[in-house]
Amino acid sequence: MEIYLIRHGEGDMTEIIIIRHGETEWNRRRRLQGRSDIPLNDTGLAEARKAERNIRELSFDRIIHSPLLRAKRTAEILRGERSCPIEANRLLTELSFGIGEGIQLYETKRGLPGEKFERSEAEERDWQDKKELRERMLGFFEDPGNYIPVEGAESIAEIKERAASFLEEEILPREGMEERLMLVSHGGMIRAFLSVLLDLSDKDFWNGKVSPNCGATILELRNGEFALRERRNLVTGEILPL
Repeated sequence: MEIYLIRHGEGDMTEIIIIRHGETEWNRRRRLQGRSDIPLNDTGLAEARKAERNIRELSFDRIIHSPLLRAKRTAEILRGERSCPIEANRLLTELSFGIGEGIQLYETKRGLPGEKFERSEAEERDWQDKKELRERMLGFFEDPGNYIPVEGAESIAEIKERAASFLEEEILPREGMEERLMLVSHGGMIRAFLSVLLDLSDKDFWNGKVSPNCGATILELRNGEFALRERRNLVTGEILPL
């Protein structure tokens, strides 16, 4: 199965495909990753390879990825045999959750609300001991408008500022070059891009679903205006709601 996302070269248009990294063990265990440098697990590697096969016919002029291992390895796999430049950019790094990183937010498996994770005695003690911290971190997802960052964490304003800086420094100067760019980043960072481009308030930061692992958010830039064109799961080919 090949996925044709966008026709290249329609007028003076820059095409940006933002892809979330493949799965990690912390994704599977529903742990907050943030800046923690967790590598892809076997599922994540398989997802990236399947996505690469599905977009093999697409050409890219440039690939930019977060320096974190999970994004870097996903970008390397997605590049395939293309000769386009590939580089890391710190502005694409996931938001920091500070002391909340590593905490398991949910007892049940993703998509399986009745099936709980098995936990060791140490993990069970950790679950009980970090109840207050877990509730604060859940507030980031459930009530972002009132989220107060924990120690060492970024605020929503800070991550949106990073997203805006990346667009100003790396994307807007290339307008009119008729390029297709691939960005490989993280769930929180992708939401930050959309918040900036759609001018969402903090309370609407999570308004819309987070991209799945190896999911793509497709944007186009023309005449100084960004447009959200499509969201798609590059592993299954499924078109996702905007």
